[in-house]
Amino acid sequence: MSNGLCPNCGATVNVPEGVNEVQCEYCKTLVKNEEATHEFEEVSKAPYGSLLLIADTALEGGNNSEAYTYYNKVIEMSPTFADAWLKKGIAMVRMSTIGDLKISEAIGSWKAAMKWAKKPEPMKKRVALEINNVVTDFYPVLENHFLKFRTVDDALSEHLSRFITLESAMDYAVQLDKNPIIIRNAIVLCDKVLKSASGVVSQNIRENALRDLQRRSDLREIDRIGKSDFSKALSGIGGLVDILNTQESIKSTISAATYKLVKPIEALKAKYVSLLLEIDPVYKTEFEKEIEEQKKKEEEAAKRAAEKSEKEAKEQSSFRFGCAGFLIPVVLFGLIVLAAGDNAKDIPSGVVCFLWLAAIVGIFIGYFGRKNYLKSKENEAKEAENKDTKDVNAINSGDNQADNSEEKNPPNNSENSANDKKES
Repeated sequence: MSNGLCPNCGATVNVPEGVNEVQCEYCKTLVKNEEATHEFEEVSKAPYGSLLLIADTALEGGNNSEAYTYYNKVIEMSPTFADAWLKKGIAMVRMSTIGDLKISEAIGSWKAAMKWAKKPEPMKKRVALEINNVVTDFYPVLENHFLKFRTVDDALSEHLSRFITLESAMDYAVQLDKNPIIIRNAIVLCDKVLKSASGVVSQNIRENALRDLQRRSDLREIDRIGKSDFSKALSGIGGLVDILNTQESIKSTISAATYKLVKPIEALKAKYVSLLLEIDPVYKTEFEKEIEEQKKKEEEAAKRAAEKSEKEAKEQSSFRFGCAGFLIPVVLFGLIVLAAGDNAKDIPSGVVCFLWLAAIVGIFIGYFGRKNYLKSKENEAKEAENKDTKDVNAINSGDNQADNSEEKNPPNNSENSANDKKES
């Protein structure tokens, strides 16, 4: 196997022995072995050939600063050599640090590569894929730094700002070539950023809730149960129920600025999703399926919430009837006492016991009676629904049988036409 260069985009291609042509993995054009070998030899014999070899070797070995230096020397000798501009941009991204993202400079270098490309269309595909690869490889640097320092003030805003800077390279790649692979990777990166942001928001909610719970707790109660037990109580879910039981309480712990920071990332993702829906039918099918599944989940969640609400309403109704069953004898006893006046002491103890017993029994009768009544109504509604379903199925099966009989016994048009002729 020998080295070769694609004569269309300049990418390195491996030339196997005994094979007449190979496909360039970047521009996807078929390259003949003779052409690839000739292109490689021509570049190697150029005045800048040795410098280019050193630069390429340094870039492959991860020595990006050295690669950057030698690509600049190649450009000084041949300013219109597009491959040097392209790889210089790659080296610049790899040289970037958290405090110094060289994305805009790299984009400038890639634009120069496009300007001096001998064949712009194949070069577009190569530059776009090279950008995709280097941005995808560099993003973990941003994420790891953010996860390490996420508790620092403004860590989230700075992380999102850096990602938007990095995403500008992906945006330029998509402008060059609307490759579904590149757009999918851009969506994945947006999802990673949103996920990391949501994780930090959840952590902030928990920490704020713990601080609020600690602030509202009685110090004497802390001393009573012991500080270690109190710390365990703070870390448990039960201690947070009162604070995190509603969406409003959660939102109150997150600043409005956080939502504003995340919105641009959501807009970027929406941009890439709309692009992919236009050019990739497979993704469109997956997206529609995902939306349908999400819709089903929301409907199931709404159904469970409605069932829970209905159950609570029935329980409250049964409780009220139980209270009514208790109060009626109690009120009756009160009326008897009022009517007796000064002779209330002479009321027979049997009557008093009977009324109190009636009050206790009234609780059970009211509660369980109401519960059984609601249960019977629910069963009647289910039976009616099942009956309607059976009727619909019976009608549909009858229609299907009629259609099948017509298919098996079609009308004999030839006999009818013969009879008509005889009559005439």
